[in-house]
Amino acid sequence: MRLPPLVLLSVLLVPAPVVLATPAIEITVSGTITPAACRPAFSNQGKIDFGTIAFRELNEDSHTTLEEQTMTLTVECDSATRFGLLAHDNRRGSSTAVNFFGLGRSDNKKIGHYQLTVDPHDAQVDGEPGYVTRGLSGGVLWERSSAGSYDLGTGAHYIGFSASPGHTNGPDALTEVRTDIRLSAQVAPSRDLPATEDIALDGAVSFEVRYL
Repeated sequence: MRLPPLVLLSVLLVPAPVVLATPAIEITVSGTITPAACRPAFSNQGKIDFGTIAFRELNEDSHTTLEEQTMTLTVECDSATRFGLLAHDNRRGSSTAVNFFGLGRSDNKKIGHYQLTVDPHDAQVDGEPGYVTRGLSGGVLWERSSAGSYDLGTGAHYIGFSASPGHTNGPDALTEVRTDIRLSAQVAPSRDLPATEDIALDGAVSFEVRYL
């Protein structure tokens, strides 16, 4: 069983009682056991820049799809650890589609949305081919591990990794994970956006490591 984040050990050793009243001393043993830490990181420090987009290039009555971007996610742990990743939208309420991440607002108008997709076709876990699985119900239930892509929505779904396909046991205890994540963004119709000022795409997602 995994120890909680901080476990304090305190052992009190006392000599066995004797018939005569004699002086006694005690030995106190203490220490701290801390869990292995896992550190996620993205290529290019997690920055995606679409550059300058001319307003006239946007569709007037439908969303405009931007060029798909790919970044690499790595997770390194101090020792073999079971973990899942949970994505949090830092621009909650600004998405123009349900269960997608928001691109922020301009003049209080929603700019658009984007999707993040875990693409494990070249994934590596501890130097071996990796597979992805998705946890439901707070990580209690896990979908079958596979080499198929998984979309990261804004719901409370974990993403985990395994060294073998076809099981529902959840993530393996791993020390290193490497996989690609694709980002697909769409900008709202130009009729729904302010046309007299620069519009800054302002998406932001935090990835939380949950130890299992």
